[in-house]
Amino acid sequence: MISNEINVVQAFIAAINHHDPSALSNLMTEDHTFVDSAGRIQSGRENMTDGWRQYFRMFPDYEIHVEKLLADGALVAVFGSASGTYNGKRGLVAENRITMSAAWRALVENGRIKLWQVYADWTEGFKIIEQDESIGSIIRRARTAARAAVSEVVACSGAGLAANARSRRRSVS
Repeated sequence: MISNEINVVQAFIAAINHHDPSALSNLMTEDHTFVDSAGRIQSGRENMTDGWRQYFRMFPDYEIHVEKLLADGALVAVFGSASGTYNGKRGLVAENRITMSAAWRALVENGRIKLWQVYADWTEGFKIIEQDESIGSIIRRARTAARAAVSEVVACSGAGLAANARSRRRSVS
């Protein structure tokens, strides 16, 4: 038999997978606490609702894939993986796809998530993000240089056309 706590956690995961901050907010306690995989803590339903909105912009196709759920009273453990494509400087390209094994710990209180803690190794994810940032900077510099070169060519061509027009006028006179 599936516990009510597992149902709440499944609804929370469904809201994450549907990128629905309103549904997430409705499933959080007012004093909801989020702990990321580095141990950083964020608290408060409103703060975390905004945090999810930002996260969904960073990873527009983020989703949790559940392999196993275990409950011990109000405590629910989730095992599986998470995936998403980082929407960085290169945009949503295949090279920005991140997939990792993950686990989550949820504490359910009165039908809402009081605690959502993530356990995942972000080493590869951070490498992808760093690579995107550095490649994005290189691409941005190359585009700026190309624009400057085109502007210079246009300016020189314009000056050359003007000089040609002046010399033609002199030869006609």
